[in-house]
Amino acid sequence: MLSKVEINILKSLLEDGITNQMKSKTIKNISEKTGLSYARVRDNIKHLLSLNCVELGFKEKSSYTYYLTKIGQEKIPHVEG
Repeated sequence: MLSKVEINILKSLLEDGITNQMKSKTIKNISEKTGLSYARVRDNIKHLLSLNCVELGFKEKSSYTYYLTKIGQEKIPHVEG
């Protein structure tokens, strides 16, 4: 099961259309978008990688980037109301 923080990270990637290697974002970009600390995003990205919810994108200078996978999209709860 995913945590609220992980779901927020996945939702942020989906909202921005970050669903392939070319559109991938750095941890810093994700941190700025979500308002979460860099360390918190980094730790949660590691877990999301292990679940195949995100994958590595192309490097941006010396930073790794990440994008939302189909598996990650399916894990985002769709809440109505």
